[in-house]
Amino acid sequence: MLTHTTAMRCPRSNCWLPLAIVLPLSMAVAVFAQTATQPAQKTSAPEAAVLIKAQAAVAGIYKTSIDKAKTPEEKGELAAKLLQAGTDTPEDAVGRYALWVTARDMAVAAGDVELVLRTIDQMGQGYQIDTLASKADSLLKMVGKATSQSADHLAQIKRLDSAINLVIDQALAEDQYEVAQRLAQRDVTLASSSKDAGLQQRAAVRVKDLVMIQRSYSAAQSARTRLQEDPLDPAANLTMGRFYCLVKGDWQKGLPLLAQGGDTALKQASEKDMAAPKDAIQQAMVGDAWWDITGKEPPAFKRAIQTRSAYWYRKAAPELTGLAKARVEQRLDELAITSGPEAAAIDLLSLIQLPTGGTWKLDAGSLVSDGGTLELPYQPPPEYDLIVVAERIKGEGYLNVRLITGDTSVQVYVGQFGGSGMENVDGWKATNSTHKSGIVLPPGKAVTLTYQVRNGGIRLLGGDNTILDWRGTWKQLSTNPMVSWPARKTLCLGIVTDRRQGDFRISRCELVPISGGRGARLK
Repeated sequence: MLTHTTAMRCPRSNCWLPLAIVLPLSMAVAVFAQTATQPAQKTSAPEAAVLIKAQAAVAGIYKTSIDKAKTPEEKGELAAKLLQAGTDTPEDAVGRYALWVTARDMAVAAGDVELVLRTIDQMGQGYQIDTLASKADSLLKMVGKATSQSADHLAQIKRLDSAINLVIDQALAEDQYEVAQRLAQRDVTLASSSKDAGLQQRAAVRVKDLVMIQRSYSAAQSARTRLQEDPLDPAANLTMGRFYCLVKGDWQKGLPLLAQGGDTALKQASEKDMAAPKDAIQQAMVGDAWWDITGKEPPAFKRAIQTRSAYWYRKAAPELTGLAKARVEQRLDELAITSGPEAAAIDLLSLIQLPTGGTWKLDAGSLVSDGGTLELPYQPPPEYDLIVVAERIKGEGYLNVRLITGDTSVQVYVGQFGGSGMENVDGWKATNSTHKSGIVLPPGKAVTLTYQVRNGGIRLLGGDNTILDWRGTWKQLSTNPMVSWPARKTLCLGIVTDRRQGDFRISRCELVPISGGRGARLK
């Protein structure tokens, strides 16, 4: 009889074997799904007067530790201790919340941005709070502290800058443009203290971009009203089409609107796009149509058009030959270099050359696969963020990502053993202390996964929730020898399904350098 375990004993060898080996994947998933922790119902945050009393109680209990915590390192250790204390106090909703609020504030004082975000994510999973507002307020407080000189001044600033931009992305997804603007403005202040010209330029560009994006959102609200009165209004169709395609990245909704809009170039490019040609030459011509428009667009919208151009070039490249192939590959190289706000990110999708007849396909600008591994031909710097937007289209299975720094690699799974975690930590095990039960990739929902690779650990975010937060040295890590990864030490994607009865979609895959340079493309 199977119980709540992740392995079973082999009667012949008297050793423990992982269930994924002795059971078909569909059965193993079902077993672990039954034991996965169900998300607890969120409770209301305590009222202000009640919280003040609870925080005073926490301050009294931890007075000695708080008084002793003078350095950032000591404050960070205390913040982690308070966070764990709250986790270990599920029966006292007010006390737990007070512990976590104190942990968050202590992490802010320590300048530990990863711990701040992890604490707020934990609070958001248990309480009805505005995690976006809490993250924004905490990061804004940290900017002033990070601008003071310290031994790892630039590395601190880059970590905070990365977190600010992730929260800006969250704000944009929720149409909270004023929050995004406040963060971007403070990021300019942060960047100015770094003496890093590239960081300063990117921060300034993002502020300008957000002004235009917010204007686009406001115009779209008016255009939506006009379209209800006159669905054929060219100006309203153009405005709504640009908002969906260039701000939200929803080309399925936006293309038909652009095709009815009043901009000739966008209309023609949209019509070619919706024709969905199968011939490689025609596909390259669709990419050319978007490429030609790129130079006419302001930076705020240029990246979205570049991404669409790259999508068609990637579809065409495997079947092209000669000069046509060389031209498309050169443009893909250029698009990868210029991806993101002033090259802040590297678009890894634009670097991939899919082999003919493989298990990975391009569909509507995304990678789709029912199983197998795929190399991302890029050597990352020592510290970076890898941003992957993944969706389980149907069926069972899980997503694997092989992360790398230097000569060491580790795989992070999402959806295996009824949860998520890392293989291997201190040798091979079916699960380890990094495993966290719960459904991260429900069918039909795209989820933004952010893999934060640092010298002292790895953190995985799913949307605004912390899925994994491991601290340690990379010497403890290795990949599972039973997974057939490409031989080269590169970043890789992997999909594992039972008899290819599941499908996954990857619609975004970008690398954001944090420290140690920008890395390099591999041929």
